[in-house]
Amino acid sequence: MIQSFSIIVPVLNKENEIIRTLESIEASIAYFYQHQDASHPVEAEVVIVNEGSTDRTLERVTQFSQDKPHYKIINHFKSLGIGPARNTGAKIAKGEILFFPDGDDLIFKEHFYLCFKILNHQPATATEKSFVLQTDRGSLTLELPNTSVGIVRTGVHMKDPLHPHWKSAIENTITLNLCVRRDCHEFMEGFPEAPLYKQIGCEDISYDLWIDKFFKICRVGLETVEYIRYPGNNFDRQLKKFQTPPGQFQDDTPLAERELHSVRMKLEQDKLGYLLDKFRRMEKTPEFFSILNWQKLALDALSQNQFSETIALFEQGIALEPAMLNAVKDPLAVAYNNQGSAFRKQGNLDQAAVYFKKALNLNPNLVKADLARIYFNLGTVLNAQHEFAQALPVLQKSLDLEPNSPEAIAAFNQVKQQTQILKGNF
Repeated sequence: MIQSFSIIVPVLNKENEIIRTLESIEASIAYFYQHQDASHPVEAEVVIVNEGSTDRTLERVTQFSQDKPHYKIINHFKSLGIGPARNTGAKIAKGEILFFPDGDDLIFKEHFYLCFKILNHQPATATEKSFVLQTDRGSLTLELPNTSVGIVRTGVHMKDPLHPHWKSAIENTITLNLCVRRDCHEFMEGFPEAPLYKQIGCEDISYDLWIDKFFKICRVGLETVEYIRYPGNNFDRQLKKFQTPPGQFQDDTPLAERELHSVRMKLEQDKLGYLLDKFRRMEKTPEFFSILNWQKLALDALSQNQFSETIALFEQGIALEPAMLNAVKDPLAVAYNNQGSAFRKQGNLDQAAVYFKKALNLNPNLVKADLARIYFNLGTVLNAQHEFAQALPVLQKSLDLEPNSPEAIAAFNQVKQQTQILKGNF
């Protein structure tokens, strides 16, 4: 059970906006305590990271928090960028789940409670399948996920009309509507801190790329935060783009900045490779594995012909979530078959037979040609092991599926002949 959460707020020269943001955070914390089960105590804290503000931001934040023991204020003497600021806040924070609003946006009162309910939900032991959320727009019944998740993303309210494509893109990348388990954040080692991010932004885009790769995300359409456009901020600078259908916007980004984005994307992929290597080497507890996007990771491994890794991910995932077997049995059968083929090439016929049988025992819904190939593979291995009585019906099934396969016909006739010889009928 989750017992704490932290709201990390980086802020730079927001003396006119920060108090309204903090007031919205306080209202959401109050709503949380009003609706949270009192028998399950939870500690909330707010960590403000002042990014070397030169206006009255620090003064206003200090005054606002002076009677609030759940506040911590961290000062950077100069602006290092929003990525380093968030990482500093996360290191100081004690919460098991983390929120990352900016210092000039708004949190709706139900936001923290909604995200907490979803991340705290344990489907294996919980009896509730949904919960009622009281909002200014009335009571809403929200379904809880049928599996543990590592990330929650909610809808984002924006007063400006935007093209649906870009609204969705914003909701899937900014951190304002994001709630993340600390385990996920620490696995990714936080937000990127390379200096170029301070020049071009996009920390959120890189972070989203990594969390989407590794962890299950629960997306809730309800708008629980507001992304506000101020003159000159990132939202304001891109407003025209966000209101234009994708593909029709004339990108006038200077060449030098585009080159920086190319470098950024290279850094993203390098970090992704590093995280994948880290993931393969690390010990994965059942608790950590339960929030992994194990199906996607397994399919990615299968596409790269990493069959043992594919099998390990699928098997551990099914052990934790047996109901998912039907959804993954076809790619798992392919992985078993390919792993069996690898053992056969190595001359390890016993292991090859084990994996071909595993593939068939799944009763996969593969196309006839693929299923026939697995039967053929098993039949030829059994033949090589001189298990002719077992090989014959297996090869017959291969022929039933692919009657015109020359390989299967030849193998079947050879085994049939060997069987007859052993019976003394030839």
